[in-house]
Amino acid sequence: KDYASQYHQNTERINRFGAFIIFSLLFNKVYFSIGFYIAFHKTKVLVEDRNRGYTETFAPVQLTKNQTRGEIISAYITKASPSGLTAKAINNPIL
Repeated sequence: KDYASQYHQNTERINRFGAFIIFSLLFNKVYFSIGFYIAFHKTKVLVEDRNRGYTETFAPVQLTKNQTRGEIISAYITKASPSGLTAKAINNPIL
């Protein structure tokens, strides 16, 4: 066996694994930061069918309670995940 080439292959694997771990940690931190920034954000939502709607920036939103279709409501974004946003209607008038 050529120990030098085997050593070189092992160090490459370790470096790739280390880069993967660093990338994963940074990605999770950025994703969490974006999610935290989005959560608790006050916005307007146009209500559509089945407790779904769209924000002012056309992001799809799942509402926590039934709302009348066609209304524009004020809502807080309570959750941001890869599957979409979740919002809770505010009883106050529109923003």
